[in-house]
Amino acid sequence: MRTTPLLLTLSLALPLVAQEVGAPAPDIDWAQTRGFEGIPDQKLSQLRGSVVMLEFWLTYDSSHVQRHAVRERLHQRYRDRGLVVVGLSNEQAHEVDADLQKHPCAHPTAIAFYPGYTVKLIPLTILIDKDGKVAWRGRSEDLKEEQIVKLLPGARPAHVRPGLEEVHTLRLVEKFGEAWKLCGDLLAKGQLPPDSVEQAKAWRAEIEAFVVEATAEADEAEKSKDVYVMWRCLDAVANRYAGVPGGEKARARLETLMADKKVAREVECGKELARGEAAEAAFDFDTAIQVYDALGKRHGGTKAGKAAKEKHKDLMKRGMLGYQHDCVYCKAAECACPSHARKK
Repeated sequence: MRTTPLLLTLSLALPLVAQEVGAPAPDIDWAQTRGFEGIPDQKLSQLRGSVVMLEFWLTYDSSHVQRHAVRERLHQRYRDRGLVVVGLSNEQAHEVDADLQKHPCAHPTAIAFYPGYTVKLIPLTILIDKDGKVAWRGRSEDLKEEQIVKLLPGARPAHVRPGLEEVHTLRLVEKFGEAWKLCGDLLAKGQLPPDSVEQAKAWRAEIEAFVVEATAEADEAEKSKDVYVMWRCLDAVANRYAGVPGGEKARARLETLMADKKVAREVECGKELARGEAAEAAFDFDTAIQVYDALGKRHGGTKAGKAAKEKHKDLMKRGMLGYQHDCVYCKAAECACPSHARKK
C-alpha cells in the first residue's frame, strides 16, 4: 500500500476533455494504492508495455460489488498474460478501505484525481493498450472479454521484473525445474537489477518450498497407505520440478511406487475419482454420477472405487441427476427441478 497526501473530492462527472480511442491515455499520479503487489505503483504511465483495464468506480454505486467480482475474475485469468486491472476511485481513503474490507479483492485499487478523463457515468471502463493508447472506452457492462484478449499478444506482465521474462514463461507452462535453474544462472551472472534479484530469489525459494511440502505430503500419504495421494505428490515433483533439490529422489520413489501393479491400478482409479470430483465441483453432476457409477462397478474393491460408490449414492439421494446450473429452479432447489430431473 502506498500513500501520498491528497485532498479527494467526490464527483460522478468532471468538466474535462474526453479521451478518444487511439489517443494517448493521459497519465494519472496515484495518490494511494492497494494490492499492487510488485506492480509499479507511482503512476499510470509506469504500466506502459502492459494492457491496462482502468475502471472508475464509487462505493455507493449499486453495481460496484458486481464489478469488483468481474475485475477480480479478469485479474486472475489474464494477469500472467500482461493485463493489469486497476479499480480507480476518487473517494476518501477510509471509504474505499471500508468497502475493500467488506469485499476483499486481489487486483490493484488506486485512489486519485483523474484530470484528463471525462467521467460522466459510473462505472466507466477504459482499455489502454501496451503502447499507452486508449483502445476502448465505455460503460463497464458493455466491455466484452474478447476485446481484452485481442490486445494481450506482446503485452508484458507488470509484476515480472526486468530480465526475468523467460523465467516467467517457464513458470506459466509449469516447467518449474527449468525456471529454478534459469533463476540461478541469472543470479550467478550478477547482471540483474536489485528488484529482479529479489524476485528471482523469491521464485527459487517458492519452487524449493513446494518440493519440500509435496515430499512431506507424500510421506504422510505413505504412512496412511494412500497411494494415490502419494503418487500425485511425487509425480508433480518428478515431472515438473526436475533438477530442484529433492526432485531426483522423488523420481526414484515414484518409479519404485509404480512398479507395483496393484498400486498402479489404485492410482489409475484415483485419477478417475479425481475426474468425477472435478466434474462435481463444476456442477456437471451428470458426468460425475456417470464416472462414480462406472468406477464403483468396475473397481469397487479399491479405495477409490469404494469412495466412488459413496459419492454416487449421495448424488442420487440428493436428486442431482439432470441438474442444470443455468436453471434458476435447479439452483433454488439445490437439486434437479421437475423439468430437468431424470431417473437413473
